[in-house]
Amino acid sequence: MTKRAALAPYLDGIPEVASDAERDALFPVPDTGQRVYNRKGVTDADVVERYSGSAWVTTLVGMDTSGAYQYVHQQAGATFYDKFLAAHAALPAGGGTIDASRMLGSQVSATVIPVTKPCDIILPPRADITANAGFLKVTANYVRVMGGGKRSTVIAGSIAWNAADFILIEVSGTDGASIDSCGFSVVMTGSSVQADVYALPVMIHDDAAHVTGSTEWIVQNCDFQVTGTEPSTGNKMFGVLGWTRTASFPRLTRGGIITNNSFRDIAGRCIEVALCESVSVVGNTMRTGGSAATLVCVGVRVIGSRNIAVSGNVVDITGAGLANSDCLQVNGDNLSENVNFSGNALTTSAGAGTGVKIGANAAHVSITGNDILYNGVATTNMIGVLVTTNPSSTPPTDIFVNNNRISGFHEQLAIARNTGGDLYPDNVTMTNNRLGPRWDGANGIGNAYNFGQVDFLANKIVVDNNYYLGVTQGANAGNGGYWEENSNTELLTLSTSGTTTDTALDLLPVGSLIDAVTCRVTTTITTATAWSVGDPTTAARFSAANATMTAGTTSLGQDQWSGAVTTLAAGPSQEAAAKVRITTTGTPGAGVIRITVY
Repeated sequence: MTKRAALAPYLDGIPEVASDAERDALFPVPDTGQRVYNRKGVTDADVVERYSGSAWVTTLVGMDTSGAYQYVHQQAGATFYDKFLAAHAALPAGGGTIDASRMLGSQVSATVIPVTKPCDIILPPRADITANAGFLKVTANYVRVMGGGKRSTVIAGSIAWNAADFILIEVSGTDGASIDSCGFSVVMTGSSVQADVYALPVMIHDDAAHVTGSTEWIVQNCDFQVTGTEPSTGNKMFGVLGWTRTASFPRLTRGGIITNNSFRDIAGRCIEVALCESVSVVGNTMRTGGSAATLVCVGVRVIGSRNIAVSGNVVDITGAGLANSDCLQVNGDNLSENVNFSGNALTTSAGAGTGVKIGANAAHVSITGNDILYNGVATTNMIGVLVTTNPSSTPPTDIFVNNNRISGFHEQLAIARNTGGDLYPDNVTMTNNRLGPRWDGANGIGNAYNFGQVDFLANKIVVDNNYYLGVTQGANAGNGGYWEENSNTELLTLSTSGTTTDTALDLLPVGSLIDAVTCRVTTTITTATAWSVGDPTTAARFSAANATMTAGTTSLGQDQWSGAVTTLAAGPSQEAAAKVRITTTGTPGAGVIRITVY
């Protein structure tokens, strides 16, 4: 390489002249500090001059000729990978800059590139880099990877599922890593494998020896897509994963920021913060979803981490076939503590799951000021905010749910014990939340999840001053007591193949007193001659047989309060959640009834 070529990166904007005479003609009255590259009649001269105020002096001040700035396009090699490796090798041990900005168009990196020196990596704008084996593995401190824009510089990889992780940029045990303004695309192909493997664009973790963590890192202004064959139970697809591969405290991976990124079409979890400390997830837009029942779709999952802030994000989960989805989640086998979810806009239309789920091993969690919406048509229970636990796990404790707007779910708020056990969340406060109607027009506040069986006094549960359409729905009665007024509704099409039709939903909440069950015939009932209102145990529990069948007919069901009631099953108390049943005299040929339970 000539001296002129070596100095090229430092001469941008500095005039080049052939002689002193040309210099003096160009600058008859030079400003102090003016610089020129003066060849002085020699093609490969090494003379940079600066005007001192009284004379031109030769200087190389500010000129780095140590090799600390390397242009990738000037290196030997046939491919992007070869040239990049050569540029990295040419850096001094103290690092420098690897400038690939002129490698425009389609590029190929056939093998993972090890980055073992501190450096700034400038990737080309308007370029697609194919890296089907992975792109970078960073093990040096102070490495910055800078692209030309979210959708301008795209690093893409496509690979069939196998027993190995697939990662485009992996940061292992470093300090000060930065990934900025890059686009990422991962496409998985073939049949998913029953192995605990990852497929993701960016992973930041501790070193292989679990001695040195990744600290003070940032991922910002990037675009992520992870698509293709959806994973089976053992596989995991992420956008960004920050984690420590050991559960000891203090967490080795810490001090991270994930901000201003777009996650599009992530078939899995957009962001997972696992066994980390002091991480902020701020201002990201996330869209995740799929169709596989085994797929777990989450906007942000926090597991075994502490001092985590998740705020100002937008999360949208789609996929009616999903059996498990949460916009935000704290859960897992290791303790998560001091987690804050605030000011997020969360929407889901999945077939099952929650807006926010707080599970086992969670402590000191705050859920405040979020907008949480369900906008699908689920056939199973969807929950706005669920606080629950698992068998043989430490129940969540010190959970604060305040000032959220929650709407569309089967249950807007719920507290649940573990299945088949008696471990309840402890010290939970749910106050000042604005609760909208359920997706089918009804409202609900967690009755289907044993909310009414919680021991408010023993478990230190406070559910107070929550509002539905401006009406206070519940309040504490003192000494651990709690009461709640509520209503559930469903539009029921009568069966034309039998004399009984049950509601799809459990309109009769567990642990409640049924004030009334009102009905309105919205489509005339034909063929049958009468209809009564009850439940699967007592056919006319609420209303006796009504022989008026025409549209517009109404029924006020309060027979459960009659003094003639002699059995508990026929009375107003509801010991277990149940459906409302319409029983007809004769099989209907048609008929639709609006049912509302108070």
